[in-house]
Amino acid sequence: MYKRQVQRFLNTAVLAAIAYVINIPLEVFRGALESYFGLRRPQVIQQNELVARIVYDYAKDRFKVFKSLAKPTNSRDKMVLVNGNEAVAIGKILGGLTMQTYYPITPAADESFFLEGFELIEIDPEFKEEAEILKGAGILVFQTEDELAAINMAIGAALTGARAATATSGPGFSLMVEGLGFAGMNEVPVVVTYYMRGGPSTGLPTRDSQSDLLFSLFAGHGEFPKIVIASGDHEELVYDAVKALNWAEKYQLPVIHLVDKNLANSWSLINVPKPDNIKIERGKVIERGGWDYKRFKFTEDGISPRAFIGSPETVMWYTGDEHDEKGHITEDPEIRYKMYMKRLKKLETADKEIGEKERAVLYGEEGSEILIVGWGSVKGAAVDALEVLRREGLDVSFLQLKVFSPFPREYVKRILEKSRIIISIENNYLGQAAKLVRMETGIEIPYLALKWTGRPITETEVVRSVKRVLETGEKIIHLVDGE
Repeated sequence: MYKRQVQRFLNTAVLAAIAYVINIPLEVFRGALESYFGLRRPQVIQQNELVARIVYDYAKDRFKVFKSLAKPTNSRDKMVLVNGNEAVAIGKILGGLTMQTYYPITPAADESFFLEGFELIEIDPEFKEEAEILKGAGILVFQTEDELAAINMAIGAALTGARAATATSGPGFSLMVEGLGFAGMNEVPVVVTYYMRGGPSTGLPTRDSQSDLLFSLFAGHGEFPKIVIASGDHEELVYDAVKALNWAEKYQLPVIHLVDKNLANSWSLINVPKPDNIKIERGKVIERGGWDYKRFKFTEDGISPRAFIGSPETVMWYTGDEHDEKGHITEDPEIRYKMYMKRLKKLETADKEIGEKERAVLYGEEGSEILIVGWGSVKGAAVDALEVLRREGLDVSFLQLKVFSPFPREYVKRILEKSRIIISIENNYLGQAAKLVRMETGIEIPYLALKWTGRPITETEVVRSVKRVLETGEKIIHLVDGE
């Protein structure tokens, strides 16, 4: 019984020991406990503070304090410790999310659990006390019976004007593909946060992977526009979640936000997002369309004025079939041609409006002898590896691919053509980003460093991969480090 009681405070004990070693005062640690547990749970705070105090006293006689790690900073920016799931959820909240659906699946579920803390449930005004309690809340989070229901409910919410999203992982996304096609046909602004884990099937549900890139790009039969964005760190997760919501509504299409499992369940200290850096864009929204409203009106940029289901004096039709401007089913070849082109025109519009350097980020100088190419969580290891490699006299840069559709082909092509040695480092077997680069730019990346053990790529592995290419000219390197 005693051991079980102690086990309840294991996290506090470990964190308290780390806090002491890096010279974080006990009173600051208490503040963290208050923030985490809330002031309404004083007994729990007292219990954990007692454990922390015991650990501090124990550590004083046994551990050295690394004072250099606790140097004061001149920065006035507030910071917050978050994991990846929380970072995405925070971004969605700041981005104006009003409806989130989900079916519990690892590692996506934690995002929706976090959002449930900000849930809004409409209730009858006659229940004044309950209404007062809910004042200031803002998001409806709904757990569905399966992923088919999750994507379709999010689509329905978006059609009524809600800023809607769902979150899932590989097996769940597989079930969502048909609904994704319906969203593509009907130009529905819906966001799917796709947490990548090891597959196929159940695969490695608690381990990392980047093996779903091509699947996300080509999910759904037929051809329809979608935006696919991948984040590289926790701060990007926040702002990319906002971008995903904005782009979905601005271009009226599905947006898939790729998040490595490694990012989802790791923690990072990030700057508290500033409201000045957040802008909500809803696109061509109109209050009412009138009785002759054309939901799918042909336009030069492919984007039609959007009225919501339930708008006053507005009639519209949605179907899985091909349709005319009003939404009526048709197989007329001329209308089919024009409607097909209208939908795909959205990607051309997005390609013009979303900056190339927002879709691919270069760390270093153009024209470096060695260029590392990567995406997602590879960013952290690659950026850190640059310092090590440069200290050894190597001329090296890192190109982070962020938006895969619409792909920044001209910018990426220019960067690739200026480097002599190009190495793509990815958490998959096929080198999926490298294949996409070849498809979009015509340039084949000659060297690949690939890992699919479920463990994240490390700085050491990036450094070793570059050196092996230089020393041996090895074309494909399989990375297997990690426990």
